[in-house]
Amino acid sequence: SLSEFPFLIQDSYNVESTVFSGDVRSETTILGQDGQSIKGTSLDNQGILNTVLNLGQVYKGENRIQGEDYYSIYFPITCKNGVITGMMFIAKSIEKINAVRNNTLKVVVPLVVVIAAIFLIFCWFFMKGIVKRIGNVVVVLKDMATGEADLTKRVTLLHVDEIGALAINFNDFCSKLQHIVTE
Repeated sequence: SLSEFPFLIQDSYNVESTVFSGDVRSETTILGQDGQSIKGTSLDNQGILNTVLNLGQVYKGENRIQGEDYYSIYFPITCKNGVITGMMFIAKSIEKINAVRNNTLKVVVPLVVVIAAIFLIFCWFFMKGIVKRIGNVVVVLKDMATGEADLTKRVTLLHVDEIGALAINFNDFCSKLQHIVTE
C-alpha cells in the first residue's frame, strides 16, 4: 500500500519520502522538531502545489520543510481515470548532500594531487632519460666534427627505440665511412 511506500523508499535509498492526499501528508518519513512524524500536515509551498496538483507536472528543486532545506522531487499521483488525487515526494537533505560532497572532496583532491605528483616525477625521469641519450649522440657527433674525425668512435646504445635506432644507424654510417677511408 502507499502508506508503506515512503518507508520502503527510505530504507532502500536513504532519502526522505512522503505520500500526499491532495496537499496533506498521508504518510511521511520526515520528523518534526519534536521527533514526531509530520503526518497530517499540509504542504505550504503554493508553487509546488500548483505545478504538481494543478498542472500535473513534476517539480524538481529546493524546498524547506520543518526548518531544513531539501532537494526535492514531487510528482503527481493519478487515478485510473487520470484525475490527480495526490503526489509523491522524495528528497535528500541539502545538509547531507553537502556533507557527502565535502567528504568526497577531502578524499579526491589529495588523491588527485598525489597522482599528479607521481605522474610529473615519472615524466621528469622519462624526459631526463631521453635527453641523456640524445646528449650522448650529440657528444659523439660534436667530437667527430671538431676533433680529428676519429671514425672509430661509436655511440653507446642504451635502449632499442627511436633514439637507439639513431645510434645504430649513425654507428653503421661511421663503419661504412671508416671502411671507405681505409680503402
